[in-house]
Amino acid sequence: MKTNEMAFRRMMERAGITEEEIVKRGGKIGNGVYEMPDEEHRKMMMEHHAQIRASFAMIPMQPDPPTAVELATNFAGAMARWAAAGFKTVDKETLDKRTEVCESCEFWDGAARLGAGLCRSPGCGCTSFKRWLVSENCPLNKWPK
Repeated sequence: MKTNEMAFRRMMERAGITEEEIVKRGGKIGNGVYEMPDEEHRKMMMEHHAQIRASFAMIPMQPDPPTAVELATNFAGAMARWAAAGFKTVDKETLDKRTEVCESCEFWDGAARLGAGLCRSPGCGCTSFKRWLVSENCPLNKWPK
């Protein structure tokens, strides 16, 4: 079994599965991937079946990822706002704070978009480049003002 680390970590937390348990069963978590022998994965999932079912019942439906047209529209809007702000970028301290917030966010996928990263939060979809723009904000209001 091989899957996305971030998604699996969220499920593990909800189901009460520890990383220690994964390792004891021959699994690995890291570098964006969760990997475990299929049979051990099935056994572990069955042992935590009730918690997993309950956790899935609490997960809100995620919207579809933005289409190419929506991404282009969002990009055009961001560029227009940046131009209206005089093409200003944030100072190093602000950039560092924004980076720290993004890197620790459960929606951040640093390996996506050829290393530029991707925020998978509904309504975002930005890359690390957005952090530089004075005119932009985090849609979850996580960035410091």
